[in-house]
Amino acid sequence: MGHAAPVRIGTWNLAGRWSDHHRDLILAADCDVWLLTEVNERTSLPGYAIHLSQGDRALILPQGHGGAQGARIVLAGREVNIWNGAPRQPGPLVLTYPGGGVTQQHNGAGVAYTVSDQTDFGLRLTSDAFRGFKQDRWFFSRADFAEDVDHRVDCLAALSY
Repeated sequence: MGHAAPVRIGTWNLAGRWSDHHRDLILAADCDVWLLTEVNERTSLPGYAIHLSQGDRALILPQGHGGAQGARIVLAGREVNIWNGAPRQPGPLVLTYPGGGVTQQHNGAGVAYTVSDQTDFGLRLTSDAFRGFKQDRWFFSRADFAEDVDHRVDCLAALSY
């Protein structure tokens, strides 16, 4: 099995703005794929096909929930909350990856997951859409929790204007 060529993915919340300067920065970054949020209807990028969708976004939440920092990701209209600093949790191991694994827990009437590595703390994943690992492939087929994932992907650093 061969390795796929790296894909450069850029993200930018345009906050409804668009100018020649925005276009020039995006084109200079030379990404294969851009995830642009809050896109202005005037947005035009030569050499790129633009596909607008509703509801897919990532939102960073403020510190809270016992000091843990979290992120809320919406994929295909389904919201997943990710909290760091979570202690290991008992439960069936549903996924292994280099350096760790994912366990499944029952979270009230729903399902939650804990992503653990060799440290004492991991990530807690919750979603009203989680139904159990087999039904939650829509999330886990997109998630890569391997400890070296950030070394395998070249990406553009975040810019703020």
